[in-house]
Amino acid sequence: LGLSFNDLATSEAVRGQYLAALGHYQEAERWDPQVPGLAKNLGLSAFRNNNYPEAIRGFSRALQEKPGEAPVRAMLGMAYFGSDKYADAAKTFTPLGTRAMQDATVGYAWAASLARAGELKQASEVLSEFEKGERPNDTLLLIGQLWIEIGDYGRSVAVLHRALHADRSE
Repeated sequence: LGLSFNDLATSEAVRGQYLAALGHYQEAERWDPQVPGLAKNLGLSAFRNNNYPEAIRGFSRALQEKPGEAPVRAMLGMAYFGSDKYADAAKTFTPLGTRAMQDATVGYAWAASLARAGELKQASEVLSEFEKGERPNDTLLLIGQLWIEIGDYGRSVAVLHRALHADRSE
């Protein structure tokens, strides 16, 4: 039965019916929590429904099963970030290294998590690496605001000027 509910949920997830899929993944888990890939799929469906506590539960279990799976680690970190659990998010992102700092989504969430957890030196390092990439204006504004949170007003002004000048040239 666990495998059948898992298959039904996967079919629903493929069609974008993540809420129904989540319910069926949970039912599959009740019958057989050892179905391969179940924890990851449950986490993904929960994440797509902004049900971050359930996503954290699923992704945490999936990461225990396969500790080296970087995409699962990144989604777990994003679920912690979405739940305002910044210290947990930062701790989860850390093993991902420089590549995650440069990622369009993870990099900002990591730097913001560190800043909100009071780790300003580390937040500056991650944000500096994130800022090196080509970023749209709305992201530059977020970067500028985060530099203010970190307390580096000079960097904030520089980034906000960059956003202003880029806006004029468009």
